[in-house]
Amino acid sequence: MINKMDPKIKKIIIKSIMMGVVGGFIFLFGIFILLSAPVWTVHHFEMMQITTILGILVMIIGFLLVLLTPVYCLYKIINQN
Repeated sequence: MINKMDPKIKKIIIKSIMMGVVGGFIFLFGIFILLSAPVWTVHHFEMMQITTILGILVMIIGFLLVLLTPVYCLYKIINQN
């Protein structure tokens, strides 16, 4: 079905799928950062806090990228020139 589409729409859909995949990888990287936070011991409690906050921020960025990908796709399809 995707082979019979307009080339512009096909390009938009493929780009949106790739954005979703990149967002998923960013989210997974945030999980990896969170899982590596307990590596810091009690002696480096500040580093553990920084690692935890960084992991949460990376996860939020990845989640928003995945969440906003369909919105971007629909916007580009509706407003194509």
